Amino acid sequence: MPLYVPRPTNLQFLDLTLHMPPGVGLGLTEDVELEEQGELVRDANRQLFVLRGPGPAKYNVTISGSGDWIAPAVFGMRRGDFVRVALVDPWSQMIPAGVGNAALVRRPLAGSVAVYRADGTSVGGVGVGFANVTLPPQPQNVTVTYRPILDCLLESFSKDRAERAGQTGWQIALREV
Repeated sequence: MPLYVPRPTNLQFLDLTLHMPPGVGLGLTEDVELEEQGELVRDANRQLFVLRGPGPAKYNVTISGSGDWIAPAVFGMRRGDFVRVALVDPWSQMIPAGVGNAALVRRPLAGSVAVYRADGTSVGGVGVGFANVTLPPQPQNVTVTYRPILDCLLESFSKDRAERAGQTGWQIALREV
């Protein structure tokens, strides 16, 4: 009987500090959370507003696997080590009608950018440069989808193993820099 080799996961660690050996990513869960970037407060007139520091929003990413044969090769890494990750779940961003050049929230993974009209048809002639999308101006709003690349620091890693089942569960927490 041949050995079952699972389909590789779409999760990609791009700087090769984290290796995903075969058997990882069988039951992958990805959680992306907006990091606290401000505080909602009320003034003396009870008007609500946001106090926030300058700079773009940052994200916390938690990636976990269950039912895997092996965990990612994290041992040897330390808290605060740099990790560049291309997320599995695509992000969507609306581009207003008539706009021919738009900045994406994050740099996209090469080959992951697609632009769609409201009726679901794709837009041709799309160019991608770093975190910008260039397209022919459209008479209606369009949606661009892409897999973002995040530069992060390793916050934590945990792993467990079910000996009799031969399965490993693991979790990696990353914070965008």
